[in-house]
Amino acid sequence: MKTPLPLLLVDDSEADAARMEATLREAGLAPDCRRVDNREALERTLRESRSAAVLAERRLPGFDGLAVLDAVRRIAPRLPVLFVSDAPADAAAVRLMREGAADVVAKSQLGGLAATLQRALAEADDNRARLQAERTLKLSEMHCRRIFETSRDAVAILDSASGTVVEANRLMIELAGCRREELLGRKVGEVGPYKAVAVLGVVLRQLQQTDHVHYDHLALSLRNGQTVEVEVVGSAYQLASARFVQCTMRDITARRQAELELQRARTELQAETAHRRKAHEAFEAGQQKASEESLRDSLTGLYNRRYLDRALVRAVSQAHRNRWLFSAMLIEVDHFKECAEKHGHAAGELFMRTAGTHLRSAFRVADTVCRHGDETFAVLMPGTGPVAARDAAERLRARVHVLDLVLDGVALPALTLSIGVAALTKPGQSAEALMQAADRALQRGKQAGRDQAKMYSDYVTLDTLPE
Repeated sequence: MKTPLPLLLVDDSEADAARMEATLREAGLAPDCRRVDNREALERTLRESRSAAVLAERRLPGFDGLAVLDAVRRIAPRLPVLFVSDAPADAAAVRLMREGAADVVAKSQLGGLAATLQRALAEADDNRARLQAERTLKLSEMHCRRIFETSRDAVAILDSASGTVVEANRLMIELAGCRREELLGRKVGEVGPYKAVAVLGVVLRQLQQTDHVHYDHLALSLRNGQTVEVEVVGSAYQLASARFVQCTMRDITARRQAELELQRARTELQAETAHRRKAHEAFEAGQQKASEESLRDSLTGLYNRRYLDRALVRAVSQAHRNRWLFSAMLIEVDHFKECAEKHGHAAGELFMRTAGTHLRSAFRVADTVCRHGDETFAVLMPGTGPVAARDAAERLRARVHVLDLVLDGVALPALTLSIGVAALTKPGQSAEALMQAADRALQRGKQAGRDQAKMYSDYVTLDTLPE
């Protein structure tokens, strides 16, 4: 689909405007034209809507081409204006071109209108890009000048061949201890017996042999009798056909004094830091352990119901979003309460711990196994379809069925499981609906005599599912 080209037509002839639009369409453009025929409508449209170009009749009653140019120049000065007119190519047309018109096209020769318009649009784009580049360059120069003058470092630039100081910022003038006119435009050896200027001379001579020099600290005696320590960095660079040297001096007097104080405090700080680190690590370990314990069942070590509720919603949402298979199980330890009442609380705990241990080892790392209730567990199985989930349920049931549990020398009843299996079957199915389906399948298994795995699929038993 072609990109619409918004155009503003200034013409009192609707037919002529339609011809121009048709001509542009035939040339492969997609003009989106708005036509006006007076000054007020032109100015209003220029202010209220965006146009790529103006195509104007240069002789309208009381409103000529110069008036069109004036309105565009005041409101949208970067907008190209083409005059399309039956008027002859006379001195008035030449004046319009001088006043800024992109071109003048005769209505009797509209065949070249599209090419002329495209050329005008390209020239307008080039002009905008050039003006933007000029503004950016000027702004960059202003930024560089401000950075140079407000730098906290003393900076001087010298001509490498002659040794003339071509530029220096305020701090360099102050550090040298001379007036600006004494330094700029003069060779280093002619300036005078100033220590900072002597350093410039040393840097200049070295950079005539290499591209970079660095002094960690030098002592400078100032004209006021003070001594400061400075770090000196010099670098050479080529600009056009000339080679220049930039010398930067940074006053590090305060830093050197602070280094001594810092060294004295460092040992104490390191000891304090080590102490705090140990305390923080102990706190973090405690927090992590508390967080982990809040999401774990203390008896089985599996995730608890609190974790399950969060993980279930997140996993179902991810399965819908990625169009993954997803199944869930609800597992109940058969006759748990009867066993606990007959053989004691310890027997009930043994049942749940044993079931939890086998649940943990029976499923993949990607599956989530949780304790759901006093006698129930839940398993979330991303990427698993109904048939695979059914098979996993049957394997688990058979695995625990053969266990022999003994407590204090007394054989306990066989550990059996009733399992309900459900899978996501339609887009948008909620986590709550999935677990309700698994619970209904579990109830069917219990009603059928327990120690069974049932799948919720319109009340179809596992026996009727395809292999």
